Amino acid sequence: MIRLDASLQQQDRTHVGVRPNSSNALDAFRHEFYGGTTTSGADLHPQNHRRSDQPNANATDTKETAEQAIEQASQHFIEGNYSQAEAAWLKALNVYQKVCGPNSPEVRDTLLNLGNNCNLQGRYTDGEKYTNQAIEISKRQGTSGEVSLGALLGNLAESYIGQGKLDKAYESYAEALKVLEKNLLACKTTNDLMENKVVTRIVLNDFAKFLEQRQQGNDLELAKQLRERAEKIHRQLQQQSPNGGKQKPADLKGTG
Repeated sequence: MIRLDASLQQQDRTHVGVRPNSSNALDAFRHEFYGGTTTSGADLHPQNHRRSDQPNANATDTKETAEQAIEQASQHFIEGNYSQAEAAWLKALNVYQKVCGPNSPEVRDTLLNLGNNCNLQGRYTDGEKYTNQAIEISKRQGTSGEVSLGALLGNLAESYIGQGKLDKAYESYAEALKVLEKNLLACKTTNDLMENKVVTRIVLNDFAKFLEQRQQGNDLELAKQLRERAEKIHRQLQQQSPNGGKQKPADLKGTG
């Protein structure tokens, strides 16, 4: 599972963590190979937990108000206070919709975090709802939202797994990889390439874990291939990191 905010240790699935008050969604992907750690995600046997009510934004709220709420949500999430994290993200969502617009990257990223938070609580139907809303925004953003779209489709698969919709989960993972592979060809900068590779590696590992649990047909063989691709990308990212070697952008391209 991929997050755009805080990190947490839970279960045995990989997702991204990022600085709590980051205003750039793609900072999450950069942060992952600079030192983000965490595990999370849906298993094939969900459990349900409690939910919280949505707070209201008032007329004096500004983008700074939303950013403060995002920071609070991140801290609550780190501490495992999911209901409080949800309330803070919902407040940020209300404000972002007013001051940034309903189709803004800020709204998209907040919906993504709400979807992940619901998945972590076992509320996979709500997770699916929030994630699909974020996906629609990402699609409207065109190529500028493709990396986020790939991440969102991977997270949508988590919601499907939790609901036992395994065929839909498979389709969502496969679509996520197609989107990310298409985006890879359009990457112009080293940062774009690294962001794409980080997200692709996470989706590959999550898809592989899903297949290893499902074990239908040639699932295990496909899972092995996905793991190998993910490990290859991991080695590339280590070489590109500040503590590793230097690669040209072309060295990262076309090696999914």
